[in-house]
Amino acid sequence: VWGINEISILGGIPKNIIKPQKGKIYALEWLNDGSGLVVSADMNDVRHSQIFRVNYQTGELQRLTNDLSDYFSICLSKDGKSILALQQERKTDIW
Repeated sequence: VWGINEISILGGIPKNIIKPQKGKIYALEWLNDGSGLVVSADMNDVRHSQIFRVNYQTGELQRLTNDLSDYFSICLSKDGKSILALQQERKTDIW
């Protein structure tokens, strides 16, 4: 189970950015303007990681990739316009 919470350095009640859900989170990076995060995660424990944008204010997830590859560690460019991700592809044959 994974989720993302914000906790003030002064203490207090944690704020849910993303509510807990099944699956795993592999990497995350804050967007340069602070409006959200870019996350590589698998949703609902499907064991297939994709890249999502998370809106910081609403917690809304926007899927950025939708393919058969898995994505792990991610980095953002300084201007925030490019994402670099480690991509894993599975090669199989059916006979």
